[in-house]
Amino acid sequence: MRGRRRFSIALGLSLSLPVVVLAQAGEARGLPDLVADQGFTAESLPLRMYTYLATAAEPHTTTVTFIGGRVQDIDRKRKF
Repeated sequence: MRGRRRFSIALGLSLSLPVVVLAQAGEARGLPDLVADQGFTAESLPLRMYTYLATAAEPHTTTVTFIGGRVQDIDRKRKF
């Protein structure tokens, strides 16, 4: 059985590509269960949301929102 691996994401974290954050998360949980391209902000910055659904091993649903490649919001809700 694989042990749990923790990773950190902070608001305002600036990366050239959200893929770097998602690769770190992927090592801990795998690929996101949902990816939503929400279009663009008024400033023409891309808005994307990546969601990891709750599992028996990780009882939280986690959504990370990127605006222009920067973490704008992290939402974690306990489901189990």
